[in-house]
This record gives sequence, structure tokens and C-alpha cells, in this order.
Amino acid sequence: LNFRNYQAGDPIRWIHWKNTAKTDRLTVALFHHPENSQAIISLRTRYPKWGGETFNEHAEEAISWAATAAHRVLDRGVAVGYRDETAQIPPASGESHKRRILTHLALLVVEWQEGTDHSPQQERYSDSGDVIYIEASPTGVRIHSGLHELDFAGVFNA
Repeated sequence: LNFRNYQAGDPIRWIHWKNTAKTDRLTVALFHHPENSQAIISLRTRYPKWGGETFNEHAEEAISWAATAAHRVLDRGVAVGYRDETAQIPPASGESHKRRILTHLALLVVEWQEGTDHSPQQERYSDSGDVIYIEASPTGVRIHSGLHELDFAGVFNA
């Protein structure tokens, strides 16, 4: 059983009273939490060479959005996994897992290839939970998600 600190707005019925008494702080059992699912952040990291400087900036912005998604969704108690064309990190939760994903993203190198054949449709869906698909485009960053939607300020809402 996993717990997280009680957050303003959580219903009182989510509080796990036994763990709260043990730790002397209000905690919520994650199995009571409606967001207790998992999400996969799928980031496109291979693009055609014709991208140009603006496209390169959008690719870096896509990496930043992936880091934001990992941080915010993990902080909501959702187990998060990560995948791109070269790496796959299975869903988990906790600060060490967050560091693992953020470190990978910090060291990530976008690849520019001749004739990159990439079908983003394949990576947008998963049987195990939501997929947050992020890719750069010539005009900005595209983010697709089923369960964790993005508002205009860039804050994930479940």
C-alpha cells in the first residue's frame, strides 16, 4: 500500500487514519485515489533532418514538456513510465523514480535522420493506462493524452 501527503481539496474519506496516526501527518492511501492508475510518457526523439533551427527549438521544448508531465503526474500519485525510440522506463512512483526519468530527459539527445519513418499513432495508446504522447512539430509542440489533459497554462488536470 502506498501513501502520499494529504493535499488541500482531497476528500476527507481518502485519509488513511492508521498511517496518519503512525506518521503524525495527514496521508492518503493511493488505492483510494481515483487517479491511482499509470501513465506512460511517450516522447518522440527522432526527426527528419529537414527540421531547421526552429524545429530544433521545438524539440527541446518537447523534452521540457515531458519533464513537466513526469513531475506533475507523479506528484498526483500516478505511477509514471517513460519511453522514446531508444529507452523504456517501466511505470513506478516516488522521488527516486522521478529523478530517474528527469535525469534521462536531461541527458537526452534528439536525433536528426534522413528519411525518419515514424508512426506516432502506435505510441499513443497502451493497455496499461494513459499515454501522454509528446512530439515537436514545425509550429510548436504537440501533446496528446487520454486521461491527463493539458490546460492552456500547461498544468495537467486529471
